Amino acid sequence: MSIDLVIFDPLKVNYKDQRHFAQWLDALFEVEESTDVNDPSIASAPLQSWFHAMRVDFPALNGPFRVLGDNPQHLDYCFSPAAVDVSYWLSNYEKAAEKTWAEAVRFGLGLFDPQSGVVFAPNANGDDLEEIYTLE
Repeated sequence: MSIDLVIFDPLKVNYKDQRHFAQWLDALFEVEESTDVNDPSIASAPLQSWFHAMRVDFPALNGPFRVLGDNPQHLDYCFSPAAVDVSYWLSNYEKAAEKTWAEAVRFGLGLFDPQSGVVFAPNANGDDLEEIYTLE
C-alpha cells in the first residue's frame, strides 16, 4: 500500500481558490501521450531542485534518475510542469514525508495531502508551510 502527496509550485498554481485548485488537481496528469511524466525536466525549476534534493535519500523508482535494485527507500515520482505526485511506501512514509516537507519549505513549494484533502503553502516568512484549507 502507498500514500501519496502532491508537491506544487505556488507560482504556477492558483492554490488560493479552492474550486480552481480542485479543477487543477483533476486535470493534473491529463498530459499528451508523448509527455514522459517520469522525467523531472518537464517540471518547474523549484520542483526539479526539490526532486534532486529528495532523491539523495529517496531514489526514484523509475525515470532517468532511477536507481535499480530493491530499495525500501525508493519513491515513485510523477512529474508535471507545476507539480510532482509522490507515492510513498508505508514503511518509509514517516521519514520521507519529513524530508518532503523540509525540502518543500526550502524551495518555496506547496503541498497537498490527498488523504486528508489539506492544502499547505509557504507561510509569510517562507520558513514553514501553513494550512490554507481542506478541500471539500
